[in-house]
Amino acid sequence: MHGSRSMRRTRRASTIAAAVALTLAACSGDDPDTDATTPTAAAAITQVLTTPTTPPPPSSTATPTTPALTAPPTTSPPPSTQPPTTPLSQPPAEITDPMAPEIQLMIASVQAHVEEFSRAMAAPSDPGLEQAALASTTGPMAERVRQTLAALRAGGQFVRPNPDQLDRFEATDGAAIIQGEIGNVLGCVISGGTVVEAADPDIPLATLLSLDVSYAMQLVDGVWLVSDLQVLQEFKGQAGCA
Repeated sequence: MHGSRSMRRTRRASTIAAAVALTLAACSGDDPDTDATTPTAAAAITQVLTTPTTPPPPSSTATPTTPALTAPPTTSPPPSTQPPTTPLSQPPAEITDPMAPEIQLMIASVQAHVEEFSRAMAAPSDPGLEQAALASTTGPMAERVRQTLAALRAGGQFVRPNPDQLDRFEATDGAAIIQGEIGNVLGCVISGGTVVEAADPDIPLATLLSLDVSYAMQLVDGVWLVSDLQVLQEFKGQAGCA
């Protein structure tokens, strides 16, 4: 009996550990030069001046007059068949200064997400805590949160938090970047939580790992949200990623 119970716990722990581990960029162109040359009034006048004319018959009273010069009307160039050009847009400038307010705000958003998710895993059946964890996410990360909490509920399990502190995120120095409305943060998620069964919470099934992760971030309505993550390395049995 004890051996069967231990095997069930091991399989459940492996399932939830895997579920929890899942959670963690027109050519410019000058305006086309037209090759058509517009005849000018000066050219037309030159042509008239160089063309021989027939003088009027002699008159004893009339004073010879010079014929008036009339320039032919100028013509407009044919319409251009070149498509209009689109100015080349410049990509947003990168922000990498770790002390920049934008970087600090993005890192703080990651830290808040990790804490909210920790609270939700401690009570996976609480819809209020689940919504609070989802509020810090968007895209694939939101689905990861849902799947992790659903796996805990299905297994009758929860993550008992470390009594001293919730899970926390420590950003790697100089490893955050922002370009426009997307960003990326590298760091370590440190968790002292323990997966336990609701029916028998005194026996630990699995202790969550410290994970070296890369968080993909997206700016939505002025708020940085976690859009996805990639686990780079796992560290078992230690509170840190070094």
